[in-house]
Amino acid sequence: MRNQNLYLTELSRELCHRFYQNLVQDPDLFADMTQFSPYRYDPQKVDAWYQNRQSQKDRKHFYIMLDDEVIGEVGFKHMNPVEKSCELTICMVND
Repeated sequence: MRNQNLYLTELSRELCHRFYQNLVQDPDLFADMTQFSPYRYDPQKVDAWYQNRQSQKDRKHFYIMLDDEVIGEVGFKHMNPVEKSCELTICMVND
């Protein structure tokens, strides 16, 4: 077995596009299947998402890398330094 390098790296526009180009949305996340539609990559929407995240100072996002491939995202949201708390999100590109 080949030794693979697993690490986190900070959010960047390039990695953001690489992440969303390979994203497969899981229909099991939707309790109401009328809300589900297959994900389609849209560069303009990804740019807008990236700009939105860059402007939010109470969040920090990282990409999960396996060698040079983006395989997921980790986000710390609503960071509160006074209470020393935040929400954690993890999203993998696919199963």
